[in-house]
Amino acid sequence: MAQKYGTTVNELVKLNNIKNPNLIITGQVLKVPAKTEKDEYYAVKKGDTLTKIAKKYETTVQNLVKLNNIKNPDLILVGQKLRVR
Repeated sequence: MAQKYGTTVNELVKLNNIKNPNLIITGQVLKVPAKTEKDEYYAVKKGDTLTKIAKKYETTVQNLVKLNNIKNPDLILVGQKLRVR
């Protein structure tokens, strides 16, 4: 869930006063942080990989794939603009 909403587990725990972060109940309504930052993009350079880009922006390859609707995570092109946030 944290990844889906661009936050951390710790932030969700604090925001929702969760005692056990490994236990959420079906139907439980959770608050998520408001989006305050604008979308951010990165232009792919020669030698880049999704792993390198994910590390640089403190996210995951899976999140970049989802944000950019990437069909093949092993194929990104120089000059391609990727949404990173």
